[in-house]
Amino acid sequence: MSQNSCLDTGRKCEGPVPRRIQFFGDESATPSNAVLLPEVNLFAPQHNDEERWAFNYFLHRAAPIFAGVVDGPFWLELVPRLAQSHAFVWNVVIASSWIFEHVNYNDLETAYTPCDASAVTDVEHRKALKWYQRALIDFRHLLERGEADNDYILLSCILFAGLEFQQRQVGNAWRLIDTAFTLIDQSLSMSQTQMSKLKDPTLYEFVTAFFSRKAVFMGPLGRPIPLKWNIHPAKETLLPSMKSSLAVLEDAKAQLESLMYQSYEVVRVGHLLYHDDYEMQKLKPRQELHLKAVQQWKDTFHQLCVNGQGDERGCIVSTLLMYWEMCYILLAVCTSPLQTSFDKHMNGFAAIVDDAQIVLQCIAASDKEGQELLRDGDVIPPLLFTATKCRDPILRRKALQLLRQAPYRTGLWSSVASPGLVEKMIAVEEDGVHFSAYPVPSPSICPPPEERRIHHFAIVRGETSDGGRRLKVRLTKAAPDTMGSLRMVHEEIWVEERTESWP
Repeated sequence: MSQNSCLDTGRKCEGPVPRRIQFFGDESATPSNAVLLPEVNLFAPQHNDEERWAFNYFLHRAAPIFAGVVDGPFWLELVPRLAQSHAFVWNVVIASSWIFEHVNYNDLETAYTPCDASAVTDVEHRKALKWYQRALIDFRHLLERGEADNDYILLSCILFAGLEFQQRQVGNAWRLIDTAFTLIDQSLSMSQTQMSKLKDPTLYEFVTAFFSRKAVFMGPLGRPIPLKWNIHPAKETLLPSMKSSLAVLEDAKAQLESLMYQSYEVVRVGHLLYHDDYEMQKLKPRQELHLKAVQQWKDTFHQLCVNGQGDERGCIVSTLLMYWEMCYILLAVCTSPLQTSFDKHMNGFAAIVDDAQIVLQCIAASDKEGQELLRDGDVIPPLLFTATKCRDPILRRKALQLLRQAPYRTGLWSSVASPGLVEKMIAVEEDGVHFSAYPVPSPSICPPPEERRIHHFAIVRGETSDGGRRLKVRLTKAAPDTMGSLRMVHEEIWVEERTESWP
């Protein structure tokens, strides 16, 4: 993503361009007990000229880009206002803005493993890192004084991870996001008594909704494939051919993960700027380049491996192919603003369902005597992706059925991959009040139109009248209006108890 796009492309810079996005939401999407935050003050006499410039640049350039089409309340309202009263937010905003304006993203080298320090490219980058260091120190002092509860810690993870992504420090960013995954699961499990002790309930609602929405998008593609295997101790003397094939699979997994990380950088930009036709045209050459590389991996992989039925290695192969399909589809649609673009990839969704079935069969038989490999694979992200983005009524129900059979996972996936939540989303898109396990018989079953499709969903914690816990989900739909703008519509729905039993 270019940070000096006007200069880089020769376009005349005429200041901030009015965003062609219209936001519409019902009253339930707005916190009823909003905390009065200090007004944004650009004068800020306690800060020097560079900081005031960077803050103004953040408000008018960086934050609108970060906000995309759904995150305006977080980046354009909450963060600037918190920066007025919290030193760590101010300093991370200044660091982020300075990098956005002065450090060329393409000059940075991507690091996929966590490291203690970023590679400094120039004096401007070094200056930004000094503000980042101040932000870290400020937040540590907040922790030491006992003034940071879970919502502030989650906010810090979001802001610091965003700054790491700006520097292409993917490993550092994901280390922070892993912490955020744990925190948000704890937050969603809080009792009413614990909730009442929060310093800022509105901040909790903002960060929970923001991160859960991002986690659904980021979780499957930007991190290592959740697949591990080891040779059973009793089978150390395996045939050389099997050991050789496992080495091939290990190498293929590493190559696919690298391609997924690289693709994620493209998909992330598309996710932020898909409403900007000009930026999408600039992104398409990179998209095509990565699509070719991802396709080449699969072509080579098929030449090296045969998916042997009943073979534990076949389970590994199927897991890798599931994540490959998910990566390819996300990369292929990332420059389109429409959910109907997913309809071109029905064969890919069908392949995910078939491979997930193979993996689940292997998991079910994994405790049989004589097992040669000890494995751990995760079918939940690809199945959730298929159930929510594939609008073929039969295929998505097959994915939902398999999702119910998947081993229960603790953490955030236990909320965002809830079968009950997926049922509600399917019902909303298919224009029904109640979910039907079978598609309504019709001479020609058609996918739902664009205006009924859900673009994003976020988890919001809700309380029942008797004090029980239920999940509330905020759904976001988007459709072009007669003027060509995107019209954003928010809707909140209740889901069953969070402690639902999984078969």
